[in-house]
This record gives sequence, C-alpha cells and structure tokens, in this order.
Amino acid sequence: MELQLNYYDQFQQLSSQQTFSDNCIEEWNLPLIPNARIYGETTIYMHDISKWRIPGNTLIIDTNRPPHTTNQSTRKLIRDFLRSQPCRDIFVRMMTDHLGITHSRPIVFGTFRSVPLSGTTRGLSDWIFVHHLKDLYTDPEDDSFTMLNFDCNGHHLQLRVPFTETSISKKLMKATQISKFTYTLLDNFATIFGMSVIKPEDEVTFQIDHRLKNIEIPEMAIEEVLVDLLAHLFTISSEIVLDDPILSTSAAKKILMDPPSDLWRI
Repeated sequence: MELQLNYYDQFQQLSSQQTFSDNCIEEWNLPLIPNARIYGETTIYMHDISKWRIPGNTLIIDTNRPPHTTNQSTRKLIRDFLRSQPCRDIFVRMMTDHLGITHSRPIVFGTFRSVPLSGTTRGLSDWIFVHHLKDLYTDPEDDSFTMLNFDCNGHHLQLRVPFTETSISKKLMKATQISKFTYTLLDNFATIFGMSVIKPEDEVTFQIDHRLKNIEIPEMAIEEVLVDLLAHLFTISSEIVLDDPILSTSAAKKILMDPPSDLWRI
C-alpha cells in the first residue's frame, strides 16, 4: 500500500514530494498527534493505516499541518467531526436513508462534502474531502491508481491514491446526488413559503461536479418527500432514544399520510 503526495507552487511547478508506504518503515518520520482532529476548512484526505506496520491508526493530510498520524481511528475522527455541531449526524442519516444510500454514506451539508473511498461509514475507511477537490484522473503509469488534484486555501496538492478513477467517481456521484437533492428540496420549500433565501445553485456546486456524469433529480411531490423524511427522522430518533425503533419507517409513513388525530387541535 502506498500514497504519494506532490506539492506544487503558484506556477503549478512541482516543488516537493512525499511518499507514504507500509514498505518503508525505517524512513517513516511523520509526527504522531494523539489529539488530532479533522477540519472542513483545511483537511483534504485521511487514510486508514491501522494495518500498516507503523505507529498510529490514521494518516491525515491537512494544509494547516504537515502530514501526520494519530492513534484515533478514521471512524472516531469522522464521528467527532459530525458531533461537533448539533444534529449533523441525524441530518446525514435522514437524507441518505431517503435516497436509499445505506452503505458508505457520504457526508454532505451546505458546501461541505466528504466521501468514504473504502470500507463503510460506521467502520474504518479512507475519506476524501470533496469540496477541496478540483480534478481527478487515472495514473498514466498504473490504472489501479488515481491522481487527485486539490486546491485548498491557496495550497495546490496532488495525491496519488490506490483506487481506480471509476470507483472514486461512483462514490463522488453519491455525494453530488445528495447535494442536488438537498438543494432541490430547499428550493421547493422556499417557493412554497414565498421566500428567496436560498443561495444560487452555482454557489453550492463544485468544480469537480463538472467532471462527473450529470445527475438529474426527478421532479418531487414535496408533500410525499416531507412525509418520507419525517418517517425516517422518527425511526432514527427512536433508535437514539429507545435503542430500537418502535415502528418501521414504512409504518410511520403510513400513519403520517393519514394521521388519526386532528392536528389543528394540537
């Protein structure tokens, strides 16, 4: 297993290069930071190294710090990041459940996107922070690797990762699907309530979206979508509070479609 990080200057000229490999233990000199965190503004990638023969469980690539490792797992880092703001994890779960994305769930809210490239959301995985990604293409020398080009706060970095361009693109499209659905949903709500508070779509679209296959979001019956989202939210809330949902999502949806009580009296 090997990762290669290339640094470019303002003229797009290669300035330096680092290789991270399980095969070069004697050359491994990255700092181990026990309390490391990930940040949406500066982190571009993290890789699970729990099976590598070097100290640490996760390798973090960030523009505020040189590459470093931590004893924390990728799962814990993502979980702590989600829980740093109220209801982030609930929102991600609700939206992905509605769209039928139940494996390797991307994290999407606002202009933030992070996608697991391997494993599962609940387990160990390698994560790419898509809002900093500008381009990707197959490594000309080995088609089992992909070159990822990042632009983060004026830093131009290129990362060579052991995943095919096709597999990465499929996962990125899931995140784009969630983003487009969320935007369409909020736009419908703004129209219904006669408000124009939503950002223009081009402000929440990333450059990498234009490299992916176009995703069309079908027209939605807003009432049906709202009921389905509420049913998923009820099921998720039951899991959190009671450790087990008291109703299935389909049963909750059926009740919400025809509530037994007169809501106007509540």
